[in-house]
Amino acid sequence: MTESIASLKEQLIELHQRVDNAEIFQSLYQRVGELIEKVPSQKRTSYEPPADDRRYLKNEMSAIELQILEKEPLDQAQKKQFILSSGFG
Repeated sequence: MTESIASLKEQLIELHQRVDNAEIFQSLYQRVGELIEKVPSQKRTSYEPPADDRRYLKNEMSAIELQILEKEPLDQAQKKQFILSSGFG
């Protein structure tokens, strides 16, 4: 996959140069589309957070929402736990 992306990058650079040199213009979109179609696609992988994290989020979400609505700042421990449990950390 990495090789095909590197090859695509090189081909796009070449097209860019040809546009800069006024060699092509109207066919640019078609040529770029053809290049993109040649790149092999990869199946998406699914992610499901561990059960403990979902349980934490479900239990703590209402308390966090209430704090936000009441404009009470979350403490550092709450922020850290929420970020780690949400999969962003």
